[in-house]
Amino acid sequence: CKPASTLLEPNLKLRNVEDVDKEMYERLVGRLIYMSHTRPDIGRNLVTWRSKKQGVVAQSSAEAEFKAMAQGICELLWLKIILEDLRIKWEGPMKLYCDNKSTINIAHNPVQHDRTKHIEVDRIFIKEKLDSGLICTPYVFSQDQIADSLTKGLGSQNFEKIVSKLGMKNTYSVA
Repeated sequence: CKPASTLLEPNLKLRNVEDVDKEMYERLVGRLIYMSHTRPDIGRNLVTWRSKKQGVVAQSSAEAEFKAMAQGICELLWLKIILEDLRIKWEGPMKLYCDNKSTINIAHNPVQHDRTKHIEVDRIFIKEKLDSGLICTPYVFSQDQIADSLTKGLGSQNFEKIVSKLGMKNTYSVA
């Protein structure tokens, strides 16, 4: 029960493990989802997340981000439907933050890029949602990307800065 300063070690090299207990992993993810729905005091933010192995291998980081952007838009559309069912009207575009300028440029530029031929359907889908004003894609600097605290090994200072933006408190803190 020794608390760590971050979720992941910075610069941690992961290795492929063949003997992963899939059922235990699914149980843990299920418990986290259950807690997020039954404990509204954990994080006060409307967040949706999931873990899924990608069906294709991205050929560039921009392509990987673009696939994630398309999935994020699907999640935003789902959230919009939920809000409408709760009779909550959402004014203005829904923000989908991205820390990859190349991905944002591809999303906004209707010109066919050689780099996007593998993701043409996603590119058309994203462009349609941008043009309709349903979403916008503001750029966020990598050091301010809140999701990185859950997916990357960050230094303790950057980790603490991002975690504080989530409204989380360190219960082990001496101060």
